[in-house]
Parts: sequence; C-alpha cells; structure tokens
Amino acid sequence: MSFIFCDGDTHQIVDILPDRRKRALFAYFIRFDREVRKRVETVTTDMYSPYISLFKQLFPNAKIILDRFHLVQALNRELNRVRIRIMNEKRHKDGKYYRKLKHYWKLILKPSESLNSTLYKDNKLFPGLESEKSMINFILGESPELKDVYDKVNALRTSIKTNENHKLTHQILKYLKDRNTDGGLKRVLKSFRNFLPEIMNALNHPGRSNGPIEAINNNIKVLKRIAYGYRNFYNFRNRILIKFKLLAKKKHRFHTPLPKAA
Repeated sequence: MSFIFCDGDTHQIVDILPDRRKRALFAYFIRFDREVRKRVETVTTDMYSPYISLFKQLFPNAKIILDRFHLVQALNRELNRVRIRIMNEKRHKDGKYYRKLKHYWKLILKPSESLNSTLYKDNKLFPGLESEKSMINFILGESPELKDVYDKVNALRTSIKTNENHKLTHQILKYLKDRNTDGGLKRVLKSFRNFLPEIMNALNHPGRSNGPIEAINNNIKVLKRIAYGYRNFYNFRNRILIKFKLLAKKKHRFHTPLPKAA
C-alpha cells in the first residue's frame, strides 16, 4: 500500500512513501513551498479520480497526463469480456465456433492493422489455408455484436496510437450516442469523457507514461521475494533507493538534476 514516484525526465526515484491514501499524500506534498509546486509542469498517473483531483490541487500549473496504457487496457478488457460472453453462449450450441473464440483470443485482441493478410498456413480449427486476417474476418462474420465492439475498440485504439485528439473526441461522443454500442464499452467511454482533458494531455505528450514506474515496481517485487520481505518499511525504502541510485550511476542514464519539487 505504499506510494512511489519518480522524475518524469530522468526516471530516477524521488521518494517512496509508506501510505498511498489521499490524506497522507496531501500532508507530504503540501510541505513544499507553493512557488516550488507551481514549477511542476506535468504529472503522469493512471485513471484514478482521487489522485487526479489531489494533483490538480497541489500542482496548479501542472498538466495531468493519463497513462495511455491504462486507456488501451480498459478497451481491451471490454473487448475480451464480450468475446468470453459470446463464447460461453455458443458453448453448447456451436462447438466449432466456441473453440475458435477460445483458441484465437490473442488474434481478436491484436490490433487489426497488425494482422497478417498475406501469409497463409494450416490451422487446426479451419479447413485449408488461412491468414490471420481471414480467420478474424470469419470469426467476426459469425457474430455482429462482437464485430461492432471489435471495430469500435480498434478505431479508438488507433486514434490513441496516432495521437489524433479531435478524432478520438469525436469517436467517444459518437459511440456514446449510438444505441448499438455495448453497455460495458459505454461505461468505459463515459469514464473517458469524464477524463477527456487528461486524455488530450496524454496524446499531446506521447513521451510521458507510467512505464518507468512499472519497470521499477517489477524490480521491487523481485527484491521483496529475494529478501523474504522487510519488517521495517524505512529499511526497505533505503534498500530500494540505494539499488536504483547505484544502477543509475553504473549505466550513466540520468544526466539532468532532480527538481526540488518532484
């Protein structure tokens, strides 16, 4: 339940706090002078409204950026949920189609523009030679509901990938008005609409993400497993800071000094 944050430019850990609740974070950051906090330009976070409102209060001049990985993850989750629901409906009605939905789930979640349409090969669930594109076309052709969600999710993911602000905004509002849009996808799009300014900031700053934090967290989990846990949080915190500061000097990755407000 701890809270970790790093510098957006150097990706070097700034501090690790024992409590990630809103009150504890406010008490920590409010100690910095307001003029110093005003110099913070961007804050990258996930789609968690308490943190977003807190960061807006603490860093009045900062642009709040939503990590695009969480946007794509939310869309993929809804596409996969529809696939599983239709798959379970077909379990005893159409065993062949059920097996196709179950076996080729990775292809369904794969971006449509990345599907291979030229390489044909044998597939155990299809007669003859088929490409990835032709298999997906067959699967979607058997379920208009899945095809509708698939097309909308791919259009949204493409707009996020290509940083098309106006197109993404238009798609979100258009799909929300569409009566045929799946209920789960509408729920995700309503969240996108509520966080639209932060999503636009993410598309305007494609170099900002939570990727470095996620990589650091993976290293910390390995450290915890090797050490069989730490009884004292501050010993654990110091061990993490020592590890990553030594790693930074060894690889010569960090060249800019840390801002005082970070």
